[in-house]
Amino acid sequence: MLLKTCFILALFTMGSSASDALLEASLMELMAIKTNTTHSQGILLEKTNLPDSKSVNIGLLVPFSVFKHASVEYIAAAEFAAREINSQGGINGKRLVIIRGDDSSQISTGVNIVNKMLDDYSIKTLIGPLSSTYAIDIAKYVTVPNNIPMLLPAANVNQISAIKDKDLIFRINATNNQIIQEIIRFTQHNQIKKVAIFYHRDLFGKELMLELIRLSKMYNLNIVSKTPLSRAINYENFNLIWEIKKANKLNADAIFIPALPNQVESIIKQIKALWDGPLPIVLLPEHSRKKLNLPSKNNERNICVYSVIPNIPDKKISTIKGINRTLEIKNASYTSLFIYDLTYLAAAALIYAEHNHVSFSKAIRSVTQLNGKKIDSYSFNHLNNLIKSNKEILFQPQSGLVEFDQQGDNLQVGLKMVDFNYIYGSGCDRAISLDK
Repeated sequence: MLLKTCFILALFTMGSSASDALLEASLMELMAIKTNTTHSQGILLEKTNLPDSKSVNIGLLVPFSVFKHASVEYIAAAEFAAREINSQGGINGKRLVIIRGDDSSQISTGVNIVNKMLDDYSIKTLIGPLSSTYAIDIAKYVTVPNNIPMLLPAANVNQISAIKDKDLIFRINATNNQIIQEIIRFTQHNQIKKVAIFYHRDLFGKELMLELIRLSKMYNLNIVSKTPLSRAINYENFNLIWEIKKANKLNADAIFIPALPNQVESIIKQIKALWDGPLPIVLLPEHSRKKLNLPSKNNERNICVYSVIPNIPDKKISTIKGINRTLEIKNASYTSLFIYDLTYLAAAALIYAEHNHVSFSKAIRSVTQLNGKKIDSYSFNHLNNLIKSNKEILFQPQSGLVEFDQQGDNLQVGLKMVDFNYIYGSGCDRAISLDK
């Protein structure tokens, strides 16, 4: 009997005609669904790959009702991987099925959806959620009590590493500490001495702020001011004149802004308008999007904006191209690639665990041995032979190497600073070095 939580939520059920239509939806149909940000769409299945009594089911939790287009990218990535895995023998001859759930960016909804995935589809592992806060609660209330592995593609907060998780949580993306280490490397390389921080009061923003302060003491970096921000405020209309002038007076060389992308845009506009003298460099954490939002103007002040992003080995990733082409979009996100890779890692671990009668945790570490025989998504059908011959195995994800530490964090995360200048103005007029 699965352990239950006290969360109660009215979800779409299979008995309703509305949900029957949504339960079986192709990618393009998902793009066309009209969503309501306050109401979850429940479980959304791929009509050409439905679960049955013999299938091996993996859950995928995305905020479909709130971020529909991004969520369809993530679903596409998992479905592409499942299709490829099934064409190469599936999970020891069994078909892999992705059980897609909409958490509607609400913790209680996510908890209920994952419980439904366990009850109705007996999922073997869960990919997601994307939010760090939701990941912590869903792990505590659902996946850990029910011994279900959770694979995270985007949750950054360090607090996840401290969960008593029975070695069931693994993440492929960077932690907040790893992001700040890259920020520090950039400041040292470019002789930045003074930094002001404009940060969210949430767990993500506070962790980044505190870790930057901690490391600043080791690297002779002076944190001149700290300004807390609220997710609820529109900084297009809320004036930060005192806080910006303070950072200016204290001669900040750079401003670190872990905030929502639309808020970053508004804050940068205010910095340009209020700052006396050469503008500071703006530094952004990994979650910032690289999408053109503000048109460049000839008379606009130049500002240098740099963000931490994943250092993906190959820019011409076939998976990203496939998602772009299928969904008729220009740039699928790095998170999509992480979900594609996690689907493969989950499949590899499930195959290994069944062959060798070991736990999922033991299996996922056994297929990510850095000195092992390399396989990837193109040679996945060789996995069974390697397992049978007792070879050490290194599954090579498209997003880069994976090596999980005792907390399930990826020691091989690759990060780099990239120039976001063209997004936020007419360009950077300072000599910036991006070399390692």
